[in-house]
Amino acid sequence: METSIAQNSKLFSFRLRHKSYGALCLLKVGILFGLLIVVGCGSGAGNPRPLDHSIAVESMKVFLETWQNEGSLESLKSRSPSIVGKDPDWDSGHRLLSFEVPPTGDDDGSNLYLDVRLQLENQNGEVRDRTIRYVIGTKPLVSIFRDN
Repeated sequence: METSIAQNSKLFSFRLRHKSYGALCLLKVGILFGLLIVVGCGSGAGNPRPLDHSIAVESMKVFLETWQNEGSLESLKSRSPSIVGKDPDWDSGHRLLSFEVPPTGDDDGSNLYLDVRLQLENQNGEVRDRTIRYVIGTKPLVSIFRDN
């Protein structure tokens, strides 16, 4: 009887160790998997919408030339690359008399921020100079909006 109790306690001890070992392995695998997810999410293959600086600057000029020549925002969509944009002064009927687009601006990797000088004329014939900050994105399409 003593032998069978000794054998049973060894068997019980063996099972306990293996259950603890299995739980510990499972815990380690879970932690490792969690770390891989967290690290993997932060280290993607780069910016999903990288900025093309030259396209951004050129598109800004095209946008303003279209306004200056009394074109429509709609006509910009049919260009290649397509340009989608909006300006409240353009929408309200102000004429663009002149503009200055700087060759460079602030870049966050996805967007270019340009401080553009505009000379505008309102419906009453009043002329004023303004500096407007525009944000230009180039992916997936060119977008130009004021950075309010």
